[in-house]
Amino acid sequence: MRARFLAQNPALRYTLLPKENTPVKPLLRTPALFIVFIVCGLGLGSCGKSEPASQAGPIASATPMSALDLAIANYDKTAKDYVRVARQKQTGDVSVTLRYLSLRDQTRAEAKKVQAQTAQMNPAQQKRVALISSRAAPFLTE
Repeated sequence: MRARFLAQNPALRYTLLPKENTPVKPLLRTPALFIVFIVCGLGLGSCGKSEPASQAGPIASATPMSALDLAIANYDKTAKDYVRVARQKQTGDVSVTLRYLSLRDQTRAEAKKVQAQTAQMNPAQQKRVALISSRAAPFLTE
């Protein structure tokens, strides 16, 4: 019966199934088959699943972003990059000095742009700008 099975499926000749004259201990065969089944199950189990929301593309918001919101978003991004690079520079990494100087100037320029539009901001935007400024302020005093 085994010979007929292998004749119909020649690709299975070199699998974990024992040959007729070679005794294979069940202690070795069972874990190997278990691992194969687990790997196949994990591979098939992930089929058809969509990617997490954090990796998905941008989602259109209900309200379009205004020019002020874009300016605040740019200021936030620049300030975060500046704080990250400033912390690297504080730890003694001199390779970030030029990036530090350019980001410092960019952060100050973005802050001036946003501060010039303070009168047009709603309270939530003012609060967000104040939070961003408070994060970057300790590093901008240098």
